[in-house]
Amino acid sequence: MSPDSRKWLEKLAALNTEGSRKAKPEQSAPHKPLLLLIVCDLVEEGRLDGGLLHRDGALAFRFATLWRVVADRRQTKPDLRLPFYHLKSDGVWQPLDEGGRPAESRERALIAQMDVSFLLCLRDPAFRELARRTLIARYFEPAERAEFYRLCGLEVPPDDLVAADATRFLASDKDEKKRDAKFSMRVLPAYDFTCALTRHRMIAVDGTTPLDAAHIHQFKRGGSCHPTNGLALSKS
Repeated sequence: MSPDSRKWLEKLAALNTEGSRKAKPEQSAPHKPLLLLIVCDLVEEGRLDGGLLHRDGALAFRFATLWRVVADRRQTKPDLRLPFYHLKSDGVWQPLDEGGRPAESRERALIAQMDVSFLLCLRDPAFRELARRTLIARYFEPAERAEFYRLCGLEVPPDDLVAADATRFLASDKDEKKRDAKFSMRVLPAYDFTCALTRHRMIAVDGTTPLDAAHIHQFKRGGSCHPTNGLALSKS
């Protein structure tokens, strides 16, 4: 599995969904995982080769159709605007208005420009299967999963495999510490241990430093761990 594939599967397993802090993932808002399941279908059908997703009647129809599966636990009408706009917080795409500018509200978001690396991953059938299995196992209730597996052309797996799919790509604290350490080892020496703002060089003979390797674009919002996305900044 490529680093990009794992990165995106980890993002799909940790979507910023409404109520996720108070409820189990499968009890939170299903809007984002529903739309992402549709995106998998569109890529499979060759409808997203240009990387632009349009919020139109055809997409709204697909969303409303899948919404019927979760309608029993959601007493609101399906609102495609919510995930279409807010998936930007997960780094999946940038919502644009009719003029091609970054949309300032969900009402103005009419086009989504997909992240190139995410689109490339989605073109791989093996990645799409893992993405679908992760989304279904993690964000939907047991009674809903069988229908989604069927709609995605997947066999209904045994319960132990569903449980494994729901957590397989969750980044552990240990993984995050390893990632942060690698990022720091690349960014701080590149800045010669000098704060980008204060211009003070801070490195002790024992190797300790009060500097942080800070992401310019947040990692949790799609920013990369390439050193060009980093700054050396004093903790103070």
